[in-house]
Amino acid sequence: MSEKIIGYVVVDKKTKKIDWDGELHPLRVDALESMTGPYQAYCKNLEDETDDRTYWGRFYDICPVYATEPTNV
Repeated sequence: MSEKIIGYVVVDKKTKKIDWDGELHPLRVDALESMTGPYQAYCKNLEDETDDRTYWGRFYDICPVYATEPTNV
């Protein structure tokens, strides 16, 4: 069997649970954008932290989701 990445999820580092929305993002960058967009509380880079925005990597990981595909025998 081969493994194929079918998307990415945001996972809480402390609880190891999938983020509250549970969305499967097609690309890693899409998962990052879901946390760091203009209306979100997280920023993309550590050096961009402010009193209002925290670096996302302090609390979350972006993890791949794999699907297995049957192989022809």
